Amino acid sequence: MSDREGEWPEEAGRYAGEAEAYAPLVSRSILPTILPTILGWLLALIAIGWIAVSIWYVNRVLGLQSIPSLLPHELGGILAGMLAPPAVLFALAAWTVRDQQMSYDVAVLEQQIWRMANPHRRAQVMRILMNCSAPAC
Repeated sequence: MSDREGEWPEEAGRYAGEAEAYAPLVSRSILPTILPTILGWLLALIAIGWIAVSIWYVNRVLGLQSIPSLLPHELGGILAGMLAPPAVLFALAAWTVRDQQMSYDVAVLEQQIWRMANPHRRAQVMRILMNCSAPAC
C-alpha cells in the first residue's frame, strides 16, 4: 500500500485539466427559458388592453349601435387599427425568442466545431499509433 493513498497521480490530473476543455462550455440558464413565457404573457396583456381601449374608443366616438351601418372599408379600417398593433408586437416577440434560440444553437455548433478541429491528446496519440501499425514504423 502506498503512503499517498487517496491522491490522484500527476498524469491523471493533467488529463483532467485537458478534459475541462472538452466539457460543455455553453449552458442554458433559466433566463432564456423563462423569458419567452414572461414576454408572451406581457404581450397578451398589452394586446387585450389595446383591444379593450380600442373598443372603448369606438363606442365613445361612433357608438356600438352604429357599427352595422358602417361601410365595408370603414369597418375594415377600424378592425385593422384594432388588430395591427398587437400583431406587430407578437411578431417582434417571436423574432426575439427565435434570435435567442439561434444564438444558443450557434454557440453549441461553434463548440462542436472546435472539438472536431482540436481532438483530445489521447485521441491524437491513438490515431498516430493506428496509422503506424506497419512494420516500417
